[in-house]
Amino acid sequence: MTGHNPILLSTSSGSQSADNALSGLIGIFEMLFPGRIRAYYAEGSYADRTAIASSDIDLVLIFKNSFVDEDEAGAARRLGACCAHLTAFELDLEIIDEQHAGRSAFPTLKLASVLLYGEDIRDRLRLPPIAEWTRDRMHAAYWLIVQVFNRPPVVRYPLGYPQPNQAFFGYDQRMMQLPDGAEVRCTRDLVRVTGWAATALIALKTGTYVVRKRDCHLRYHEQIGDQWSDLLRAIYARCKHVWGYRIPDAPGDRQELQAICARTLDFENHFIQIFKDFVLEELRGDDPVARRDAVWLLGEIPYDDDEIEQALHAVA
Repeated sequence: MTGHNPILLSTSSGSQSADNALSGLIGIFEMLFPGRIRAYYAEGSYADRTAIASSDIDLVLIFKNSFVDEDEAGAARRLGACCAHLTAFELDLEIIDEQHAGRSAFPTLKLASVLLYGEDIRDRLRLPPIAEWTRDRMHAAYWLIVQVFNRPPVVRYPLGYPQPNQAFFGYDQRMMQLPDGAEVRCTRDLVRVTGWAATALIALKTGTYVVRKRDCHLRYHEQIGDQWSDLLRAIYARCKHVWGYRIPDAPGDRQELQAICARTLDFENHFIQIFKDFVLEELRGDDPVARRDAVWLLGEIPYDDDEIEQALHAVA
């Protein structure tokens, strides 16, 4: 991707090819939205220098003040989608305005991002209260466990494997594009979903934020330290850093990955049990926002359980 004028990044991602892609994308946005974007931030592995060749780029764009109207917001997001097709990197792009960011910023933005271009406004951003962050992570992990692995739309405990007859039980459904353009199955969603679930459990049990993927399994081991610590460590270390998210070819490695995937279902069911207790507290509690969010989530992805049904009826 190339913009109209060369963009000098405030911080390098640590990869020249990623820097070139980011400079080009920023140049395009600066050309088409002149003077409208306050800042560009990188999050994730390109922010904390743990990126590998197959890592995606997590980028946050913050428009000045507020969007002029929905047309501007829509045009920016469409441009982002177009840019995603112009680079060899997978691009995870979030586009928000300053007003939205100022009300409540994701901890990943405020605490773990790096400024790529523009004016740094992170000191003006407000962290969400830990209860709000916990709710967001618990809901997101529940959503991902069901949606990402294409499970049935009604949750029934215990969950089954996404694809029980497949070698890796359906945890390798996501396709990943290689630098040569070829697409292969990968474990990126396995790393993502288990990491989000672990982040949610850390927030719930310890009242702390985890904002870097590299820290998740370490913090889980230090602060919770249960039977899932070694599984989370293996998923991050082996799937990302040893196998580069790819499905390994060596028979021994494939057996190791299969064993990791086999245990993942038990961890997911561990989370689902805790989520049930959590969402019941939200439905029965005094916080109207918590009740509203729980009702919405369970309307989108129902949890087939008598206690939850009773709690929903009581709210209604």
